[in-house]
Amino acid sequence: MDMKRTALDPFRALIGVLEKRGKCDVLRAAANSAGLVFDASMSEKDAYSHTTRIRALVPRIFKAYDLLDEQDQLSVTRTVLVSTHDAEITATLEKLGWSVQDGELVVKAADVREVFFPKGSPWDAHVVLQELFAEATHELTIVDAYADTTIFQMLSARSVAGLTVRILCAKYAPAVAAEAARFEAQHPGVAIKIRQSRDFHDRFIVIDGSACVHVGSSLKDAGRTACMISRVEDALTRTALLKALADAWAGATVV
Repeated sequence: MDMKRTALDPFRALIGVLEKRGKCDVLRAAANSAGLVFDASMSEKDAYSHTTRIRALVPRIFKAYDLLDEQDQLSVTRTVLVSTHDAEITATLEKLGWSVQDGELVVKAADVREVFFPKGSPWDAHVVLQELFAEATHELTIVDAYADTTIFQMLSARSVAGLTVRILCAKYAPAVAAEAARFEAQHPGVAIKIRQSRDFHDRFIVIDGSACVHVGSSLKDAGRTACMISRVEDALTRTALLKALADAWAGATVV
């Protein structure tokens, strides 16, 4: 996988720090602690030194990691973080937009204006969407006809107490509503409202009823194929969008 497409991936950052430290046993133990299954056997050439062993192991570890879905990747990253966390790792993660709070990875809010994601960069898009979700202080509206339960993985990266989440979706609305009920049960203080409508083709995120973000693909697919995420800067366009959204929400079916 192209490292440029995974520049925001905290797992690669963690492994990169361990790789630079030059201790093969620490690297292997960290990967094993997360349950990654990879070939740890060494040829005589690979086993020559810590450097050659690390050079052989790193691509195998990344290959095992890349086979996981995004939620399992995040779980693996958290496990490795617990076993390796120190000041250097904290500083490295912060450069990528992550902070470490009580041993957990948390996305740091950033002023995302316009970002292009090439095909094959779903993690990077996932991180930016989490950053945008984290900006909401009281209300988050998501407009995505093909929204699925991936939304709740993104929401779980932040504190949602006191937040109202409105999701205007279509195809998977029943599944989204069922997952919303489970999410609310585990996160007291969040209110999630699901309505079904096909009024919108494009995808939007509205933060606290005013800031609008256009997403060039379904949130669940962002970065899997090339897409843009950009703020709606023009005031007249924002006003028209918010009016259309209010009308669509009022006329949508409650799920």
